[in-house]
Amino acid sequence: MNHPSKLKLTIGQRNSLKSFMKKTNKKKEYCRAQAILSKCEGRTHKAIATEQEVDERTIQRWIAEYIKKGIEGPKIHKSSSGSKPRITDKDREIILSALFNDPTYLVLSEIHGV
Repeated sequence: MNHPSKLKLTIGQRNSLKSFMKKTNKKKEYCRAQAILSKCEGRTHKAIATEQEVDERTIQRWIAEYIKKGIEGPKIHKSSSGSKPRITDKDREIILSALFNDPTYLVLSEIHGV
């Protein structure tokens, strides 16, 4: 669904987005802020999506995140979800030792049950 209405932002909010765009070194964050400013200028989700080469729904999510979180909205945060690694640090040491062919470590690890 296209929403031709403008996103109403104060001059301070616009300036914060522009400042954010200057400071970020992440292309995705820059594009998100640019999309938000484009919506502020009255452009449609579809037009912004075409320009950004993303789905229209993505633009809607970016704008919703900005409305909800402010300047934190366009920032990319690492996800804390995901599975834990299956290889322990000890396993990693054994694997690396085997790769670099250190027979001493392999023998000691067998003796000590590492």
